[in-house]
Amino acid sequence: MTKPLITVIINFYNNEREAPRSLYSLSAKYQLGVTESDYNVVVIDNGSTKPLKEDVVKEMGSNFSYEFHQSKHPSPCEAMNAVAKEASTPYVMLIIDGAHILSPRVIDYTI
Repeated sequence: MTKPLITVIINFYNNEREAPRSLYSLSAKYQLGVTESDYNVVVIDNGSTKPLKEDVVKEMGSNFSYEFHQSKHPSPCEAMNAVAKEASTPYVMLIIDGAHILSPRVIDYTI
């Protein structure tokens, strides 16, 4: 098993509908040229009124984790900075708005 090279931190706020598609586009089932052991994905729910369900996150792969962050500010910076400081990989990718579909080789090309 290889040590992950990059941690992808993706932030959501009230994106329950969009989240499954966005997260799937980060999964090793969708991303080409990588395996789950090449990267970590940390999913932050930044104080949503209806938080994401952790099981939706976990079903995307063993390299996915979920954190609910109750922020005093609407900005995602506090939560993302806290998670980035804890990353154990040499590189970090930040996705501020979770309502995105990533290209199928973005992780491979980034690594």
